[in-house]
Amino acid sequence: MNRKDIMAGGLAVLLAAGTAVAQGRRGTLTEQPPAAAPAAQPARSGPPPEEKTSVTHHSARIGGQQITYTATAGTYVVKADDGTPKATFFYVAYTKDDVPDLSKRPMAFVYNGGPGSASLFTHMGLGPKRIMLTDDGHGMPAPYSIVDNGDSFLDAADLAFVDAVSTGYSRPAPGETPAQFYGVVPDATWFSDFIYQYITRNERWASPKYLIGESYGTTRSAELSAVLEQRHQIYLNGIVLVSSVAFASWGADDRFKFFLPTYVTSAWYHHLLPPDLQKENVEAVAQAARQFAHGDYAAALEKGDQLSQADYQKTVKELARFTGLSTKYIEETNLRISPQRWFKELERDKRRTVGRLDSRFEGMDADAAGERNEYDSSEASYEGAYVAMFQDYVRRELKWTTDM
Repeated sequence: MNRKDIMAGGLAVLLAAGTAVAQGRRGTLTEQPPAAAPAAQPARSGPPPEEKTSVTHHSARIGGQQITYTATAGTYVVKADDGTPKATFFYVAYTKDDVPDLSKRPMAFVYNGGPGSASLFTHMGLGPKRIMLTDDGHGMPAPYSIVDNGDSFLDAADLAFVDAVSTGYSRPAPGETPAQFYGVVPDATWFSDFIYQYITRNERWASPKYLIGESYGTTRSAELSAVLEQRHQIYLNGIVLVSSVAFASWGADDRFKFFLPTYVTSAWYHHLLPPDLQKENVEAVAQAARQFAHGDYAAALEKGDQLSQADYQKTVKELARFTGLSTKYIEETNLRISPQRWFKELERDKRRTVGRLDSRFEGMDADAAGERNEYDSSEASYEGAYVAMFQDYVRRELKWTTDM
């Protein structure tokens, strides 16, 4: 998908599920949620929070053009309705220089998920700079390096990367109990207050506005879109869902047919498919997997116990052919292969696991007979490089100073 199609073209991914969230809580989002009961994590002490900002100027080659931009790293103090300081939100905003009319320049707010993850991964993947990895996405040993991110959205939209409270450099104000910022609705409410402050202080009310969330960030976006509308009358132009989990139904059979193409293309990458499929390119394999997943496989799942023995056996054989798994294992799963088991099972005979975030990566568990993989081999490959280079980049290039 073209970057400009996503931003300038007005990607309206305010899905029906997001609308249902808004309708379901209509009339209840105009006030901040009450503080949660004190949790085991105590409130920290210290002086009242202060805002600070570091502004720097840069240039990068993005989308085939040289772009000059301003980076603003800073904190906003978000307050309760009575003016009490509640938390400091850390953000880094990238704004393209020499834009004649900001009302026509899209503004996107970007964050990771977790819940509990700071925005450094989206920051160093979607921002103007990225971590240098191998061609196949593996992390490299130190010394790490960063390069211009030619695929950043900055040529099409200004970007503000935001850390949730208690992640990254965002913190509850001294004396405030951290638990009050946790939970789907409180999290979205405090985020909405930050966004309100940002677009007010930076005169971006007239700009097209977007949310870009990753993993749990897609769930946040679904809630946040409703909170922004109801609490602040901020209407979005669109939402970008990265690694979407916002609308997953974890107990439904539907999810298995949507997982299947990933299983199949991963088996193709690891050369585990029969010759007639292995010889095809990945696009052809993925299309064949989709046709089976939404055709015969979906029909078999829908029939449940009414599935005939002949159709059951036919489905077992086709699943084995497409996934590289044994027919015995597929029968034991009752045709329903869960992701957590699949990470472990695909290459169990090699004593290898595949990555959760990127199934091209292989890992090795201490217990090859286990039910689930013991760690995510893909995340383990590059996480150290991302954390180290973000910490270096934010201090060296963005001139942000902190003891955190």
